[in-house]
Amino acid sequence: MTTLKLSADLKARITQLAQAAGQTPQAWMVDALEAQVQRAEQSASVIRMH
Repeated sequence: MTTLKLSADLKARITQLAQAAGQTPQAWMVDALEAQVQRAEQSASVIRMH
C-alpha cells in the first residue's frame, strides 16, 4: 500500500476533477499516475533510441 500526503487544496482540486469525470478521487489519481508513467516510459524510450 502506498500513501500520498496531499495538501488540502490539491485534494479539493482532485475531488472536483474526479467528480466531473464520474470517478472516485482514488480512481482519478490512479488514472493520472498511469498516464504519467506511460509518458515517462515513452520519453525514456525515445532518449535511449538516440
